Amino acid sequence: MNAEVMLNIGVICHDAGNAATITDHIAAITHGSPHHAKVLPVWPSNSLLNLDFELFDALIIHYTIVAKDHTFLTPVVRKKFAEFTGLKVA
Repeated sequence: MNAEVMLNIGVICHDAGNAATITDHIAAITHGSPHHAKVLPVWPSNSLLNLDFELFDALIIHYTIVAKDHTFLTPVVRKKFAEFTGLKVA
């Protein structure tokens, strides 16, 4: 990949009220990347419903997300993630 290409990366995470190590890890991903990384919080639970995932080149599901828990990823968001055509990291 050309190092001059800036990718748009979405970081799906639960960042509210977490320990400093978690917020530091999310910050390291978003601020330490040479690419444009945007935090996509899952709370409130409808925050990702109207977001077009195709605006991103890659989506990261951060380890703060419990994949099997519908509280974090609703069935609609799961479907959107499954249909996303970019790179997926979990």
